[in-house]
Amino acid sequence: MPTTVVPVPEGKIAVAFSGGSDSLALLWRLHARGEVTALYVNHHIRPEAELERELGLNTANCRRLGVPLVVLDVDPEELEELKGKMGMEGAARTLRYRLLFAWCREHHASLAVAHTKDDQRENVVFRMLLGASASHLAIAGERVVDGVLVFRPLLGSTHEELRGELRARHLFWSEDSTNADQGIARNQLRHVLLPALVERYPELPALLDTLAAFSRMLRHFIDSRIAPIDSTCPLPRDVFLALPGIARDELLYRFLSRAGRVPLSFITRIRTLLEGGGTRWRERLGTFSIWFDAGLMHVEEMSPVQEFCYWGHCLTRGGALSLPSLGTFHARPQQEGDPKQWIRIDPSVLANPVLRSAREGDRIELFGKQVGIAHLASGWKLKKPVTSIPLLEDRGGIVAVFGSAIGGRDRIATACKSLARRNLFVYYWD
Repeated sequence: MPTTVVPVPEGKIAVAFSGGSDSLALLWRLHARGEVTALYVNHHIRPEAELERELGLNTANCRRLGVPLVVLDVDPEELEELKGKMGMEGAARTLRYRLLFAWCREHHASLAVAHTKDDQRENVVFRMLLGASASHLAIAGERVVDGVLVFRPLLGSTHEELRGELRARHLFWSEDSTNADQGIARNQLRHVLLPALVERYPELPALLDTLAAFSRMLRHFIDSRIAPIDSTCPLPRDVFLALPGIARDELLYRFLSRAGRVPLSFITRIRTLLEGGGTRWRERLGTFSIWFDAGLMHVEEMSPVQEFCYWGHCLTRGGALSLPSLGTFHARPQQEGDPKQWIRIDPSVLANPVLRSAREGDRIELFGKQVGIAHLASGWKLKKPVTSIPLLEDRGGIVAVFGSAIGGRDRIATACKSLARRNLFVYYWD
């Protein structure tokens, strides 16, 4: 397969500069081009003495190359908050790129990143292990992210080739102590798994290069097929079905990405619905509603839910209630094959039930103790007010919490869950 060649764009360029050998080699290759700035992100997660030595060496190398060095500091509180959601490695990467992109947007610069051929090979294996599609195995040579052109001109060079260039020019780099941490998945892949595989299968690096090239070509083909489709407008089902199967998931990612990170399972569910021929359906992803009617799929952010309190015969006799932004609430006798996650209650035990929005301070009895509705909502990590959560309540207290209506989880009070009765109703939203 041909060697990866990524062109260097015109205009200002920022180099993501850690001070390691790869990023130093990238800075060397670009420094004479003009309008180049080195961006060093300090996460403040390594020993201060190590960071001081690294920053000193980086400053000296930038001075030798005649390149200005800008230090971007990660907010420790922000890092700590994100670490609980995605781990230290994910949190550091997210905040690093957030700072890099913000600087590039402010200064109208492209961003050069020092991923190498070795990184590409690792990425192919890593994404295969995570179950990525064939078109997403390779690192892109260039792409626009958050309004910034990101390009990787070192994908055709190996780690050792770059170090050879630096040694020939008597340039010295720093070593990040976290690169040896075997607790990080990427390091385990780099230092343990891949060397063992290459020892057993010496042809593996060349095979991974070929696979990455095929992945890039497939991605290019898919992009060419879906580029003309406007993801800000409703998606016609016939346009979706006219695409080859390998392009359909990618198109759905484009349409649903405004809702944030989209699980593959959700993409699969929407694809199945579109391919299944149903005339009307509705799904939710976070604060977004995905609904299909008259041959068109719509993706819309739901408006904030106002407080409501509703009593209707459907709560005890069966039927449906339609509420703005939340969709339709259903109550009917249980049937064989009903999904297990739907709430089941004997309606004869409900005393004057109402369906209402939650309020601050509301609590439900779960597992023998009182649990705040706000506490449940915080566990779902939803960016919606507590008042958007529907509750079923009667004179004895809160009977059920319908978190599924806003992308959370349903909960039923212990007292109702333990009732062994026959005439059960199912309560659910769609």
